[in-house]
Amino acid sequence: MIRNQWYVILETREVKRGRLLSVRRMGRDLVLWRDTKGMVSCMSDRCIHRGVALSAGKVKGDCVECPFRLHLPVVGRIARGIP
Repeated sequence: MIRNQWYVILETREVKRGRLLSVRRMGRDLVLWRDTKGMVSCMSDRCIHRGVALSAGKVKGDCVECPFRLHLPVVGRIARGIP
């Protein structure tokens, strides 16, 4: 893998609104979802606070909610507001 490059990891039609999709690509666990505008978002499938898979959580608007109900707002595809 070449760092800072774009790679196709799946087809856009595979990412459904209101659902989290967990995939493993190039040795990394990722979670994908669509925001309220229909844009695909992708980040590591790991809550950095609790260490659980975010894909076991829920989509809440433009955000991913951890299975432990810790709301992780996602702005520009980057999580912030981590307790």
